[in-house]
Amino acid sequence: MTIEKTLNDRVENLRAELERAEQNLRQHQELTPTHKLAEELHKKLCHWNHTDGCSWEYEHNYGSDGYRFGHEYAHDQYLEKAKKIAAVTDPEVAIQVFQEL
Repeated sequence: MTIEKTLNDRVENLRAELERAEQNLRQHQELTPTHKLAEELHKKLCHWNHTDGCSWEYEHNYGSDGYRFGHEYAHDQYLEKAKKIAAVTDPEVAIQVFQEL
């Protein structure tokens, strides 16, 4: 394999990785404020080991299947908490509060 071929392959891999990252960003931006609040709640409140104690990252799928939220145990738990908070206050305000903690 020539150096040029190796470099071209690397460029193509990076382009594909960039496209996946941009798709993930678009999908995240399309989440409702309540779903974003659920993510913030998990980030601040979950104290489980994320290797084998919390399934959040295993459920979190920004891949080719599209973004799944609220279809797995950990996501469901935090989404329910977020819905309860959203029932009494603006979820975007709640996100700001949790980010300050």
